[in-house]
Amino acid sequence: MSFFKLKRFFPFSIKKILPKKGNGSSKYSSTYYYSSVLEKYESVTSYLNIFDKCLSRPNVKTNQHINFSDKINFGATIKQVKKIKPNPTKSVNVNNNCHILFYKTKIGNIRTNLELHFFSNKLFFYSYSFSNTIDTDKILDLLKEKYLSVKSDANLNFHNITDEFNNYVLVNNEMDLTIKYVALRDETYNYLNQVNIIEKAKTKHIKKLENKELLSKL
Repeated sequence: MSFFKLKRFFPFSIKKILPKKGNGSSKYSSTYYYSSVLEKYESVTSYLNIFDKCLSRPNVKTNQHINFSDKINFGATIKQVKKIKPNPTKSVNVNNNCHILFYKTKIGNIRTNLELHFFSNKLFFYSYSFSNTIDTDKILDLLKEKYLSVKSDANLNFHNITDEFNNYVLVNNEMDLTIKYVALRDETYNYLNQVNIIEKAKTKHIKKLENKELLSKL
């Protein structure tokens, strides 16, 4: 892939598409949430880190198919998802090849933020983010019950769940609980890795120019 195609991978500043701060704390909280998520995925490094966790952490096999729902599987298009799950709270092109749909939803009676991430118009990653007030042990026990067994001794803070289709469930419980679901596919991983190499080269070149200018003025 040429540099000229890749250099447009992040064509705009994330800040330009965020809502302005409102007077209400709820609106500001939502703005902060969207801002933090979009800035996080503005660089492909965040996606690559998730993929690396799939490959580096111990895995526990499940006989269950890991998917969003019976009607929405990995690989579904944005149009297909919106037809079944309409009215996202926000729909954002992060770059030329990645798009995020945001939803506020409930699992049982628990409120959660849902993100659906698409690469080349195909669902490849989604996550649920919970507030720090929930009973995380209860959520993790339910996750075990669905994919493994309540009696499983797997520690989901350190183990991934994976199925026969190379789909993964990862738990991040360092601050707020986040459950990530990933379709690990070579084509996506290789492309993002290539973009990451270009990003690093561009950053190195910019720093070199900045240092050169600084030295010339000292």
